[in-house]
Amino acid sequence: MLRIVLIATMVLCVITPVRAETRIDCAQSPVKVTVPGKYTCQDLGVHSGEKTNFQFRRTNVFGMSNERIKLGVQLYQAMCYNCFVHDYVVSDRAKDRIQRFNKTTKSGANWSDMHRIDGSTYSLTFDSDGRHCSGFIHGGGFVKGGYENYVMGYFCPAEGKPVFGDGDLKSLIASISVSAR
Repeated sequence: MLRIVLIATMVLCVITPVRAETRIDCAQSPVKVTVPGKYTCQDLGVHSGEKTNFQFRRTNVFGMSNERIKLGVQLYQAMCYNCFVHDYVVSDRAKDRIQRFNKTTKSGANWSDMHRIDGSTYSLTFDSDGRHCSGFIHGGGFVKGGYENYVMGYFCPAEGKPVFGDGDLKSLIASISVSAR
């Protein structure tokens, strides 16, 4: 009996779709940053969510603005009607998700605690690559039980500049747009 359960578990793991990252034209990306600069966009594919059969798409935008702001943004978007990202993912798991996002955040130090900026937007600060960065997570498209999507990432001002205050960070987050699924 135990052997059959293990085989069934292995089969479930094998059929879970995982696709390697693919560079895409930023004009075709479902997440856009309107701050002028040079950016690269990646489609990380569609995959199953945590503890659900819902399908989600992840898309990244990263690069440098014309004002030397280093940024990395990831969209996590539900791909079916009535699918959603649980509220606790946005609020309770945000710091961990930001810290594991990419090389910039994985090498980060001096992490602050998360705090709510407003509504479904949370932020924290950290240092990386000689910059004082602001990490964030923002839930979008509120539905019963969660959000249609969330955007997370960071903005790091030019070297030697102070970390962004909440007002500046809110303006930068407002520069991110998400296309309907």
